[in-house]
Amino acid sequence: MPFLTLEDPNEKIKGSRDPLGVGPVWVRFSRHVVTNLTTPSGSVRGFTILILARYFTQLLIDEGRIGKEDFLDVFLRMEQLGAYARYATDDSVRDIRGIERIRKFYREGKGRVRVQADAQSRILADQKIYGLWGLFSVPARVSDLIPDEPIGVTALTQEFIEVNYWREIKPVWPSLAKILVSGGTVDCKHPKKYFSTLMDILSSDFTASEVQFYGDYIRDAKLVRARFSNSQKLFSRLLSESDGEMGRDYVLKIARKAEKYDPGLSNSLYRIVDLEAILATTSVLFSYLLTSNNKKPVTIAEEIEAHWGNKVPNISKDTMDSLIGEIKEATSPETATTIRRTVKALIEGNYLKVINGLLDWNRIVMSGRSSAPWVSKGDNGMLDVRFPYAEHQLPTKAELKKLWIYPYYIDSLRSVCWQLEMVDYE
Repeated sequence: MPFLTLEDPNEKIKGSRDPLGVGPVWVRFSRHVVTNLTTPSGSVRGFTILILARYFTQLLIDEGRIGKEDFLDVFLRMEQLGAYARYATDDSVRDIRGIERIRKFYREGKGRVRVQADAQSRILADQKIYGLWGLFSVPARVSDLIPDEPIGVTALTQEFIEVNYWREIKPVWPSLAKILVSGGTVDCKHPKKYFSTLMDILSSDFTASEVQFYGDYIRDAKLVRARFSNSQKLFSRLLSESDGEMGRDYVLKIARKAEKYDPGLSNSLYRIVDLEAILATTSVLFSYLLTSNNKKPVTIAEEIEAHWGNKVPNISKDTMDSLIGEIKEATSPETATTIRRTVKALIEGNYLKVINGLLDWNRIVMSGRSSAPWVSKGDNGMLDVRFPYAEHQLPTKAELKKLWIYPYYIDSLRSVCWQLEMVDYE
């Protein structure tokens, strides 16, 4: 699978989302530092449930218990079982897909829940798309945990499962297989042996062998062969050693630490910081335009200048020049040219040109989707906003200095590091 096909399902365009089309830009820059994860895939136990579901599906097919056409129903039931097992063990856990429905079903049934692939039992409105199948399969495949096929696991994952999980599962396999094939009701408060076994396996505590396996292949992306430099192992270490909230200061701190170990990683982080200054600033300005229906652009420009002054922080011509080549590769020559022109006006403090640039930027992006722009100038010269925001305050200039909007998959990797409690990296 080509490296750049690893998309974040949360960032894929759905209808008219992402009016400036910045998703492909920040995703591309992200892949220099986080090569395998996506925004929703920061749960290690999510990967555990995924690989078990696929392993069990293959086993049931091999045993003649189901046909290949039944693989998805089995997967969805295993995802539900795993989610309920985790919730029954610790109802404060927050990284379970479908947690709201799980809580609802659990409380309504007083611990007795229905496990089935039908719409009434699914833990998400569309469990296939928004559950583990839809959101964890690509990261797991890129990490070489699962093959391209819809069932089964890779040889290294099979060996890991059989050494670390199958010994516990084998005695309860007949009962577990029965509910995976046919579904049924589970009493989470008075669990049968197969369910309590899943509860033990899926607890928040990881064995040493689990830390090694998930650390190598999920946290450090050991087998990912990207066209970008893979410094994820070092990045994981630095994330584990660094406290603080995700944002400009946090990423800059790690970039400085990385300088003496891996200049390539450090440079990639500095570039992300520079890119985010551009994307965050233009994004909040565009959102402000969506609150400005029937206003003259010159009036809006005056409002912005009164709020920010004639110079925005953290953006320079050198910054733009260093990033534009990769921005062009992530978008299109026309889009990149418009972005460059808009950012140039921003650097100069010419907010009227910035507004016109944002209108062109949005028009080009939406044209590529065969859709109308979100906002344009009407015949009377006023802004005509098709998708107005009721309210959107511009950040203060002090807030703008630290503004951070896009995730760059850093929180997902940091979450994996924290779950595995990585402390010794020698």
